[in-house]
Amino acid sequence: YYPPLVHYTSTLLYRIFGVSEEIAIMANVAYMFILFFATWSIARRLSDMATALLSTLLLGLVPMIYAMSRYLYLDFALTSLVTACVALLLASNRFRQRGPILWFGFAIGASFLVKWTTAAFLIGPLLYVIVRSGVVPFLFKNWRCLLPNGRRMGVALAVAALINVAWLYPARDAVAINPVGGWLFPVFTLLLAGVLYALFAAKRNGQGVAQALNNALSGAIIGAWIIALWYLTNTEFIDNFVYTAYGREEGKFMAFEKYFREVTTEQLGLFYTLLFAIVVIVWIFQQGRELPQTLKKLSDTGWVLLIWVVVAYLIFSINVSLAHSRFVMPFLPPFAIWMAAGLLSWQPKPLRWTAIGFVLAISIVQFSLISFEETSDWRARFTLPSAGQEIDLLANGFFIQYPASNVTDPGYALAD
Repeated sequence: YYPPLVHYTSTLLYRIFGVSEEIAIMANVAYMFILFFATWSIARRLSDMATALLSTLLLGLVPMIYAMSRYLYLDFALTSLVTACVALLLASNRFRQRGPILWFGFAIGASFLVKWTTAAFLIGPLLYVIVRSGVVPFLFKNWRCLLPNGRRMGVALAVAALINVAWLYPARDAVAINPVGGWLFPVFTLLLAGVLYALFAAKRNGQGVAQALNNALSGAIIGAWIIALWYLTNTEFIDNFVYTAYGREEGKFMAFEKYFREVTTEQLGLFYTLLFAIVVIVWIFQQGRELPQTLKKLSDTGWVLLIWVVVAYLIFSINVSLAHSRFVMPFLPPFAIWMAAGLLSWQPKPLRWTAIGFVLAISIVQFSLISFEETSDWRARFTLPSAGQEIDLLANGFFIQYPASNVTDPGYALAD
């Protein structure tokens, strides 16, 4: 049902270190490194080194981030690779930098091999960069630029055909019963030939929009080939996806309120939600009458961060038949970046660093209370009575599980 990249990562670790639950979760260490480095890169592009460092630190202290890092759910790896895709997309400078956009192709392919919901998080940022790059109007006026060098493409097709024969012929019985069937060989051959041409034969030193288009197409063919490796051979996922997301018997509903509640109480938690609100209010106050001009001058990074969150929130909330808080987890990095940038803009300096110190202290306290059973006696002190109920001041929800309480209690057992 799900693409295999995360499971392959755990299997590789099994072969190196042996099989255990702890080894399986070690896969998230690699994805955590990618997540933090990509967040640092985006924040550095938005502002400065201090913002990058604080963004990375705050993201690591977001409750949903460290909670999900302890599970083998796909969503932590998805968050990591989606963030890497955004970082590389921005680093491409509207497709003008060839290296980052080629790596973007590999990253988006890998992200789709984690989970197909990659599309919901990247469609907005990608469309924004495509529009701002000017490659589409240029393509309509200069369509002949799509024509490859015939000799080089012929060599790429021959090499791709040989590779695919070696891959598909031993599996010819499986190919025969696959819904795509005989189309697998020509499609994979064309895609792989495109990848070989992009990596070894395409122009690398062009100028302006023409080179940007060349780079964008090269990244696109790399991503398409990687995505096709699993999706073309597992087309039954389409029916499963449509049923799960939009066709369950329970019917469709609007999930705006559900996701808003879960983001504020579970993913960010009450403290970070209040902090984010304060940062936004202070920033608007700081801008004053210059706010319209500030928005007009917003950089690509600023717009991409905003689009990343808003488009995904809309897609996951409109007429869906299933909604879980972890589904929208990959749009958390922008919140950490916004909070860091906002805090570092506060004046005067003593107020700024006092506020940052306070935020980090409270974040570490919350992390400790959620993460260590030795602090369990203190958790009850972080509740407030309200209308006959208790408000939990700590982040709480289905995926925020304490290490040895409730369903994780060592004495908890199921009897048949």
